[in-house]
Amino acid sequence: MATVSRTTSDPPSLICARKRQCAKVAIIGVSLGGAASLLGQSPAPADAYVLEAVYPNIEQAVSNRLSMRLGALGEWLTPLLTAQIPLRLGVSLDELKPEEAIKRVRAPVLIIAGTEDEHTTLPESKRLFANAPEPKSLWLAVGAHHQDFYDFSAQEYEERVTRFLRTSLEH
Repeated sequence: MATVSRTTSDPPSLICARKRQCAKVAIIGVSLGGAASLLGQSPAPADAYVLEAVYPNIEQAVSNRLSMRLGALGEWLTPLLTAQIPLRLGVSLDELKPEEAIKRVRAPVLIIAGTEDEHTTLPESKRLFANAPEPKSLWLAVGAHHQDFYDFSAQEYEERVTRFLRTSLEH
């Protein structure tokens, strides 16, 4: 393998993927990490994506988290908090919508969602899945919250993710 000199702030795996020095690249993105793999000018280059508990859009993510802690007041405060994002970060709210960004993915996607997740609810995960292009798969981890799905059900996680990656990366 050729040596890759880092001239950007990208992780070595993305440099490898961009220069196609790797045979196949899969991304396993959890929560915000999964969202980050989708956002930007284009999704991170990969031959397969495993996305665990990824929020659909920043407004819903903020609302869910505030509501969990503050009840109905959380929903009322959400617009006040999210309105600051463009001002403080220089990023529009439209740029923080994994549910839209996933439409640009051109590789197989496995979405994993916990049926008891309050951070990213089941309807939100199903909406993300609905927007993903084919081929796609959805695993609803019954009883799981916003947590490490491997720790929740190691054997099932290994079986499902391994099967998905083998099928997706063999082509």
